[in-house]
Amino acid sequence: MKKILSAIIISMSMLFLLVGCGNSKAKDVTIDSIKQSFVDAGMTVGENKEVMYQMIGANNGIKFDINDDIVELYFYDDKNLLEN
Repeated sequence: MKKILSAIIISMSMLFLLVGCGNSKAKDVTIDSIKQSFVDAGMTVGENKEVMYQMIGANNGIKFDINDDIVELYFYDDKNLLEN
């Protein structure tokens, strides 16, 4: 019984510590900030090219090259993802 009680207390303590250490401020993620993180990692990043993001229900979208590979990023409204 003591082992079970100890395990519960330790689990609850860890839960409170992990939740308390979380960052409550959400970062604004933009296309430029994502591209900058690739540049900071030493990759070659190309120019933005427009894509038809509206056709797939996205709010924004962009295409560019990273080290000669094509990357497409799409942003969606997370509040309305399940509606369509």
